[in-house]
Amino acid sequence: MNTPLENTRSLRVALVDDRPATRLGIDIFMRDIRQHRMVLSAETGSELLSALRGGLELDVALISLHPSGLGTDKVLLKRLQPFHPDVRTIAVLHRPDETLAEYAHEAGAHTILTWAELTPVRFGELLEELARL
Repeated sequence: MNTPLENTRSLRVALVDDRPATRLGIDIFMRDIRQHRMVLSAETGSELLSALRGGLELDVALISLHPSGLGTDKVLLKRLQPFHPDVRTIAVLHRPDETLAEYAHEAGAHTILTWAELTPVRFGELLEELARL
């Protein structure tokens, strides 16, 4: 059963992805989901952590994980959850990868999926689900 949008809170969303085209695409998704706001579009996890240290208020972090950047992504996931436990993370894998998915789960990611699975409709559903928590 879906809860109407009026009964959910507005979410502040940050995206971390090193590809400008992906950041632009998510920004376009966010324009269609007027209930929620993109508050940061960052190329690196360091940018996100710096913004949080500077007082950025955030509800959801959409973090792109790819095997080539595993070390950096692991550091971001490990640092985010202990210091900002109220921030829900959506880990997005470039392709199915059991090891990376397991790591994201252990690091506290709320949702783990691939970019192929993250359609505009699915993204909207995830945000509605998180807004009800």
